[in-house]
Amino acid sequence: MNKEELRLSILRQLGDGKQPKHEDYNVDEELWRSTASFLKDEGYIKNITISKNTKYMFAELTQDGEEYLKEKSI
Repeated sequence: MNKEELRLSILRQLGDGKQPKHEDYNVDEELWRSTASFLKDEGYIKNITISKNTKYMFAELTQDGEEYLKEKSI
């Protein structure tokens, strides 16, 4: 899975009200955290919290995040 696919998948899960887990994606902690930072910095998610053991990501999808998902789903 490349970075773009990972980002989109995380946004989809958040949009569905789920808490994505890095274990579901078979990625290391560093990539998981950098992806979360990217999504936050780009304004696609807000109110982000990553559990201490990095297992779960809690965040809200923003309007920009929803638009990004729609754009990439076409």
